[in-house]
Amino acid sequence: MPMKNKFQKTICLDSDTGNVIFDVEMWQNGIVKCPQCTMPIESKEKILGIHPCPNCQSPVFFPCKMKDYVLYSTLGTGGLGRVFLAIKTNEPGRKYAVKVSNHAFTGDEYSLKILLREANTGLDLGKHPNIVEILDVDMVGNLVFVVLPLIEGMRLDRIVSYSGFLSERKALHLVSQIIEAEIHICSKGFLYRDLKPENIIVDKGGNAKLFDYGLTIKKEDASLAGKLEYSDDIEGSPYYIPPERILGLPENESSEIYSLGMMLYHMLKGQPYFSTVTELEQIVRSHVLDLKGISVADEMKRCTTGTIRLIDRMITRMPAMRYQTLDELRIDVRDILSEVATTKTIKLKKSDLFKDGKVPGEDLRGQ
Repeated sequence: MPMKNKFQKTICLDSDTGNVIFDVEMWQNGIVKCPQCTMPIESKEKILGIHPCPNCQSPVFFPCKMKDYVLYSTLGTGGLGRVFLAIKTNEPGRKYAVKVSNHAFTGDEYSLKILLREANTGLDLGKHPNIVEILDVDMVGNLVFVVLPLIEGMRLDRIVSYSGFLSERKALHLVSQIIEAEIHICSKGFLYRDLKPENIIVDKGGNAKLFDYGLTIKKEDASLAGKLEYSDDIEGSPYYIPPERILGLPENESSEIYSLGMMLYHMLKGQPYFSTVTELEQIVRSHVLDLKGISVADEMKRCTTGTIRLIDRMITRMPAMRYQTLDELRIDVRDILSEVATTKTIKLKKSDLFKDGKVPGEDLRGQ
């Protein structure tokens, strides 16, 4: 007797909340219900698109089945593709993020090439607690899609934006996890090359996870500098790009450390180091204009001396003056984090310390 497919349910429930995801039986019969007015709408030939409800004009997404996955809602749009919320037919309670190449919508061959490179790199990287795993890569017609687990959490850039800035302890804790992700990526023979808050998601448990491997390349390729076909153009995120990439010089772990240092500054300060510069070209030039180095002491007065020295060394523009390996950086971050975690901040009144409220300041200055 054939096993009954769990997907053949009238409704699909979220395994965590018990909430209805969407009416499966209606969808299988070619009908989608408007989430606003609940009007049934015929969904034929409306694949992977948002269309207005004929009754209330509210936007309605029309689900689509791709192999074993049903894409039923949009999550966002990026440079390489569109991301959809999905379930799998044999486990409808678990949610996935499925990225579909822009090539299917725009015919952009470059986005297809980069998405496939990203997907294959992700498969090579495998599993790690601090990276988002690529679960599957497949193709339906001209639609190339990449399947990732759906991470319930918030992107780091949004956390910083909402909070204003992060505490020293929290920022160092997240950095320590990103270092672990970077060490794993390097151990697989790759350089990540696109560190920025937008590429890090922090889950509900406070765990940082790195995603998006579009600029990740082999370490030996990164060491070739301008000899690769895709190295003629400057690729990266303007606020965090290492100077050597701008100058066409070889990259290594110290390049990743520069980007991470710029990101740590952003977390603690609440804005990028070059936030006062508005033009894109000028932001990029700022990384190489002054080779004397950067000191953040005046900008980080509320941080410990250890953290200030850490950032100073990480974002020194001369690669030879930075930390040379992620392992070396990991040791210092752990030591500083331990120190920060045990340091207590107190708030007292002078009258609590001295009798009659008399402060012997003049006597001390006269010694």
